[in-house]
Amino acid sequence: MDREDADKDGFVTWDEFNGHGFAGELHHPPQDENLFKTMDTNEDKQLTEEEFAAWFKKEGQELPDGLMDEEDADKDGIVTWDEFKGPKGTRDEL
Repeated sequence: MDREDADKDGFVTWDEFNGHGFAGELHHPPQDENLFKTMDTNEDKQLTEEEFAAWFKKEGQELPDGLMDEEDADKDGIVTWDEFKGPKGTRDEL
C-alpha cells in the first residue's frame, strides 16, 4: 500500500497504481459514463464485435481475448444493453 499510495492519503488512485506484483496487462478503466452509447457507433442499441474492436483500437488497445464472449450472454453475436457490463449511463440517454 505504501509503495502505491504516492501522495500518502490512504487511497490508491488509478494514476498512482502501477500494478506491482500483478500478472497480466492492466487497462485503464473507461472514463466515459455511458460507454455503451459511445461504442454503439451506428446507434442501433446493440454492440457488435466490430464496434467493440473499433473502440479499443481508438483507445490504442486491442480487443481483449474473450471479452465479446464474456459480454454476449446469449451468444447471438451482439451485446445488448442488458448484457453490457461496462458503464452504461441510463436507458433515457440511449
